[in-house]
Amino acid sequence: MLDYSYLEEIFKLIGVIINDEKNEEIMYYYPLVFDEKSLTYNFKSSYSIIKQPLGTFFVDFLKTDFENKDEFNDFFKNYSFVVLGDEYKKIHNIGPFSIEDYKNLINQLYSKKKDLLIRIQEQLDEILDYCIINPRSRKNKFSSLDRFLVLQYVHENLDLFRNNKMEVFTFYTLANQVFAHKSEDEIYKLLENNKPVKHQIHIPTTIEALIYFVLCKIIENKLQLKLCKNCNNYFISNNSKISYCDNIAPDSDKTCKEIGSSSAFHNSVDNDELLKRYYKLYAKKTMLARRNPDIQEYVKDFENYKKFGKNKVAAYKSKKITAEEFEIWLSKKDK
Repeated sequence: MLDYSYLEEIFKLIGVIINDEKNEEIMYYYPLVFDEKSLTYNFKSSYSIIKQPLGTFFVDFLKTDFENKDEFNDFFKNYSFVVLGDEYKKIHNIGPFSIEDYKNLINQLYSKKKDLLIRIQEQLDEILDYCIINPRSRKNKFSSLDRFLVLQYVHENLDLFRNNKMEVFTFYTLANQVFAHKSEDEIYKLLENNKPVKHQIHIPTTIEALIYFVLCKIIENKLQLKLCKNCNNYFISNNSKISYCDNIAPDSDKTCKEIGSSSAFHNSVDNDELLKRYYKLYAKKTMLARRNPDIQEYVKDFENYKKFGKNKVAAYKSKKITAEEFEIWLSKKDK
């Protein structure tokens, strides 16, 4: 068991540590809260710890359109610490923000960070395309790792290969024990029946380092980048036979993995831009609610979208409402 209070200081580089033993990324996170009474945004003073499968950030980063300011805003709400880096302390101490102040903050961050995020994304796309997704046919006899090595040496413009500094932190624990608030004698008492366990965690110092670490895992085939056949979103798996992710499927209480294949679902979504938009918005609201279970605004927004959206989709598919009416409803919910 990791004692997060003991590790608190090392989170503060970009708010992420990686537990390689469990394939987990652990996010140090201050939820951003909107107060409906005062109409202000504020970062909560107490942090949350969020554990998610290694590669979750990678996938969320990969699928975000950073040219779109609204998508940048959604990404910021989920990963504010990673986006802000050292600027976090300054901004954290300024709040609360009025709605207008918050818009100005997002505009400033967008202007400052957008080009960097897009550049990383473009390089990531190029590396994935060359090594995994669309390798040149005459190079097919070589592995993804072989192609990765070649790319590393012949494409000097890909600075993602060089901006990948990681720190490693080593510490010891006892199984299922937390030492916070325990005295010296109490810890020795625990040691009578337990042996220390060594842990090493990786600490990315930049967003590039975090991306590169997961990229290497994928290239080495310890993790695999896959496209879910249900929701059409990328996900990371360590099993080559799995075709569906563990996220809750749109318009369902089950995960995509539980639902499995459905040709009717694929055909309807693949050929309908409004349904694609509906499911993308569903995924966004799901993420916000899951990451912030104590913020009722996000939880209620997701529950309402899920409840009424199911009826709207059914009405749209059965032609009880027009495409225009469905689009208007989506626009109102996409805020």
